[in-house]
Amino acid sequence: MTKEQWQQKRANGKNAYIAKYGVFYWGVPTGLIWGGVMSLLNPSPSLLSWLLIGVICFAFGGLFFGASQWRRNEKRYS
Repeated sequence: MTKEQWQQKRANGKNAYIAKYGVFYWGVPTGLIWGGVMSLLNPSPSLLSWLLIGVICFAFGGLFFGASQWRRNEKRYS
């Protein structure tokens, strides 16, 4: 990512960045993949249950992931 690209993303604000890139672009897809894999490995709870658990947990983790990416980019481009 270039400095100009970071400035454009940064202009939307920290919370928007964390929600978009941490929660929606990383947490939700990762949770869906994890839930699908877990339902194949352990079909005892339903697929929907695994997906729900995965999305909730990884979306929450995405808050931390997005915040760490924000800090990394701030440090890199300041």
